[in-house]
Amino acid sequence: MKKPLFVCLYILMLGLLFYSVWFVYLWHISMPIYHFTKADNSYTVNMYTADEVLGHTLNTNTHGYYIWGHGDSVAIDTDGRGFRTFNDSDTLGGLLFFGDSFTLCEELETPLAYPYLVGNSLSQPVSNAAVSGYGYAQMVLKARAFIDRVSPQVVIFQVSPWLAERAVNPYMPALFFKVPSPYYNHQKNISPPLYISPVFELTQNQLLDKYRESPEGLSDKVGFVWHFTRPVFQKQYWEEFKLMLPINSRGVKPLGDEEEATELALTEMIKLCQGRKLILLVMGYGQNETDYFQLRYGKLLTENVTVVNADKALWSQPNVSDAPSYERAYCFWHGDPPVLIDYHFNARANELIAKEMLCALTPQMNDCTNELP
Repeated sequence: MKKPLFVCLYILMLGLLFYSVWFVYLWHISMPIYHFTKADNSYTVNMYTADEVLGHTLNTNTHGYYIWGHGDSVAIDTDGRGFRTFNDSDTLGGLLFFGDSFTLCEELETPLAYPYLVGNSLSQPVSNAAVSGYGYAQMVLKARAFIDRVSPQVVIFQVSPWLAERAVNPYMPALFFKVPSPYYNHQKNISPPLYISPVFELTQNQLLDKYRESPEGLSDKVGFVWHFTRPVFQKQYWEEFKLMLPINSRGVKPLGDEEEATELALTEMIKLCQGRKLILLVMGYGQNETDYFQLRYGKLLTENVTVVNADKALWSQPNVSDAPSYERAYCFWHGDPPVLIDYHFNARANELIAKEMLCALTPQMNDCTNELP
């Protein structure tokens, strides 16, 4: 009886040693996250949830917030479809938008966001299916699910270089953690997320609010590691270990070509929008690449497709001649002297984008000079 007891104690001691080493390692990788949480960074609350198909999406029928690091907040309401509410929630027809944070416009109040400005000018209901962090794979998946359901007159599909980069990456852009998302694989299909991370469950509730406001100390740090980073990293490392096993059937190799991913996404969107007007809203290609999209993908375009070049509209404004002046004109600044706090488009940029879209939709009704008053 002594030998089995010794073996049990030996296994127990090994287990405690392993977990102690694991916790020390967790502590080491968690402290940058802990201090980042304590800093005055912008964040969202009660907005996002994990999704087995899309990786993550907006909560349905919720009242969430984008909270700036300097203290101001932007209310974000969603409807039963998980769309940001602009007007006439759940109404069919009208305008249906697909994109990422540049189309969701979570940093702006509703009346300042370009989807609202366009819909309001046309007296049309707006369905905004954009979600921050999305790439082309997620946008196409949402289009498959909602175009027929919403039956819009016009579909607006954001086209940006970073959307292609995300479309061939199994993980979404995220600080500190790996958060899986759907992606185009080398078979030219869309692979589902490799696994579902608990990051959204833990960051979008009141857990992190507690640690943002609590005083720093040993017990606070231990609680942060135990309740927040431990479950996230345990899930991440366990799932990555399973992906390495020979019996694993997940994890089809990503498509290595971002241009091909863009072409796959555009080709499918054109098919999905047959009988409807499709606007490809091009933004983010840079000052010297404003004509790149038309040159590279023009052969795909059909008569029901209109390209709206937001880049040209933004770069054609007075006093916008280089990257610093572009950032001063269109990004978010705060303080005195002003400090750049966010690279997303501000209200002025959204107004310009809306005007460019309206010129494409109703050219006879709009002054289509590219300058704002």
